[in-house]
Amino acid sequence: MTGIVFKFGDPNHGWLEVSVSNGITDVNFIFSDVPCNSIEKLACALLKLQVGSEQEAVEFSLEPNYAICEFRVKNDELTLFIFPDARLVMGVSQ
Repeated sequence: MTGIVFKFGDPNHGWLEVSVSNGITDVNFIFSDVPCNSIEKLACALLKLQVGSEQEAVEFSLEPNYAICEFRVKNDELTLFIFPDARLVMGVSQ
């Protein structure tokens, strides 16, 4: 398995582009720093995983929607699920 790579663009008026790749699939989105600091939440989630948490999720604000990155650990293997439209995950219709 290849590693998971997060790449961040340059901040622009409160918006930041992020690219997530596992070497096979790339997911790109641009998120806002309002209403939460997603970079800080991502760092906290990764630290929690490092010390034994088995599942963490981070919301990235797309205003007004959210993308969700969910990390799951099982048998020492990390799996990342990306939900680009949180409304679909939560069962909310448009």
